Formats: sequence, structure tokens, C-alpha cells
Amino acid sequence: DIGTAADSAAPAVASNADLPVAPAASSAPRDSGVMRAAKAAAAAGDEMVRAYWNPFHKTWHRIPEGYEAPAAMDLTAWHKKRTDPVEWSRLFAEGKLSEILPRGGLKERWLPAWDTHEPILVTDPYTGKTVQVTSKLPPRSAAKPVCEVQF
Repeated sequence: DIGTAADSAAPAVASNADLPVAPAASSAPRDSGVMRAAKAAAAAGDEMVRAYWNPFHKTWHRIPEGYEAPAAMDLTAWHKKRTDPVEWSRLFAEGKLSEILPRGGLKERWLPAWDTHEPILVTDPYTGKTVQVTSKLPPRSAAKPVCEVQF
């Protein structure tokens, strides 16, 4: 009996050892395709930009030079103000709103500029305020201003 159980367990272990090999082999072409695309993008000189994830639109928004991503609370308030109250309440009642709301801040990544959208909101590091992006948005340098007043 014990010998039979050991014999039946051995083939199961051998077949389980083979299982991880097959998915890894099938995912390798996808990985190499992604790597080839990334290398081609880098070789083509695609501009890489900082971007933040907007979970409401499910898009990446580029962050202009000298600005920061908005706070998660500011982005949520902006969307709530522009969403129909009945729709917002429905999302809340169905529990979908809790899935959408960003927790702990927005995700930021470096992405090719062609893979991002114009930003909706950004934080101005000079004023510390979140502002809506318009054509009147003043250009900022990447460095924060240094206070020249000494105490």
C-alpha cells in the first residue's frame, strides 16, 4: 500500500514540475516583444515624460516640467464636482467608488510622451496649490526657488 502511494505520488510531482515550464515558455515571446518595443522606442528617441495615473479616466496624464502630480484628494474633488450627483451616489452605493478612489497618492511613472494625455490638474510647487491646466499656466523651471532671506 505504501509503495503504491509513493509510486502514484512520484508521477504527480514530475508532472507538476513540468507545469511551470510551459507557461514560462509561452510568456517568453511576449516579454521579448515588449523588450524589443522598449528598445525600439529608446532608439527612436521617444521623449520620456513624468506622468500620473488618473483612476477615474483610466489614463496617464503627463506632468509639465516644473510641476508635480496633484494630490489624490484634489483629483477626487475635481471629478466629484464635475460628475452628476446621482451618478456619484450610485457609484458609492454599488461600492465601485471605493475601487476607483486612489489611496496613498497617485501613481507616477516615466512614460513615452505619445502614451500620455494632457494633464487635467497639477500642483504648482511655487505656490503649493493644485491648479487646473490651461494655456495660461506659467512655465516653471525644474528647480524650486530658493529663499534669499536669512533669519
